[in-house]
Amino acid sequence: MKTLDTAGWVAAARESLQPPEEPIDSEMWGPRSAWQEGSHLLNKVINGWFVGEDVAFTTSLANAARLLDAPDEQGTPYGATPARWLALHRTAQALCRWMQGNEDRARWEIADAAWQRLDPEAMRDPLRSEHARVVAAMAANRSLEPDELASMARGALAVMPRASIAIALALAFHRPGWVREPPLAILAVYALLPELRLTATLARRGWTDRREAEVTLAPDHFDRVDGVLQTLGLTPQRDAMPRPPPRARWKRRPPVPAQVDWQAEPGEQARISLRGEGAGRIAALLVQAIDGVIAP
Repeated sequence: MKTLDTAGWVAAARESLQPPEEPIDSEMWGPRSAWQEGSHLLNKVINGWFVGEDVAFTTSLANAARLLDAPDEQGTPYGATPARWLALHRTAQALCRWMQGNEDRARWEIADAAWQRLDPEAMRDPLRSEHARVVAAMAANRSLEPDELASMARGALAVMPRASIAIALALAFHRPGWVREPPLAILAVYALLPELRLTATLARRGWTDRREAEVTLAPDHFDRVDGVLQTLGLTPQRDAMPRPPPRARWKRRPPVPAQVDWQAEPGEQARISLRGEGAGRIAALLVQAIDGVIAP
């Protein structure tokens, strides 16, 4: 499987990071440009988050939120199809708030309603229809299936990170509570797609391409482990089991095969053994999401 290189994302993220005192250039859109500036800046923040640089973009994210929530006299839909731009704006508002840790269902419902008002011709653009699909799922509190999420991510990330992929990852990992920190929910894409090259920042944070790994954590976290693994496309080998079980196994079929085994003896920490494509990445995600420890 072809490796998806993240070097371009890292370069884009570095170029996007502005000092806090530097004003955002508004010449592109004119005097009533706050919403467009906010969307443009949010896309830069998304680039930074996808390469693991969320802390560096804290100020930029706050600036994006301020611009996106500007009053109507400072921001307005523009272009030949203002209704489409308004839908994108409402989506950016909801996503920005989620990235700040404020999951506001009403904002997603407002964004979904804006997409629903568009005529069919406006939805012929694949990017617009992708946005509409994931926003509708967010508004309905419905996640995407692992295969659907992986397929969408592969197609989009072959070019650059997109807002719709950030929303889909929010749906898949953060909303059910498997991964509670928004930046880590976005980084789950590296465990979902082993062919996506790790960045140097993620390597420093413990993400590896090892094909074998072992994690220990408290046995009462079994349901969260199960949720993360199933969202990554690993299927449990038993339909029913006590919570937490003494033993459990999950498998992922080719083209990215993997196997995860759980063992929890009474009164001891649970031990998780991972083998196959992305084992080191899944281990890093579990440790950072659920406070586990990776064995040396």
